[in-house]
Amino acid sequence: MIDTHTHLYLPEFDSDGGGVAAVQRALNANVTHLVFPKVDRSTIEPMEQLAAQFPDNISCAMGLHPTEVNDHSDADLDFIIEKLTCQPRRYVAVGEFGIDLY
Repeated sequence: MIDTHTHLYLPEFDSDGGGVAAVQRALNANVTHLVFPKVDRSTIEPMEQLAAQFPDNISCAMGLHPTEVNDHSDADLDFIIEKLTCQPRRYVAVGEFGIDLY
């Protein structure tokens, strides 16, 4: 089973070993792979750090969350293109285009 969209690297999971315990629980429940979509620039480092601890089980997606579109979006998109170009094997998808109904 694959979880195609999870944010276990966010601060809400800091008390859970930075998401490590949550990932382990998912693996124990037969989730074999997880995809972590980026939310904004501040989430890249924790996302990549947690993914590095489970390289066979976690992939990352680079994108821009709809709630993060603002006056700096052009610079953010340039940054995303740079990350995808410089680290093409790190990211398996372009994503975080979800619909949050809040």
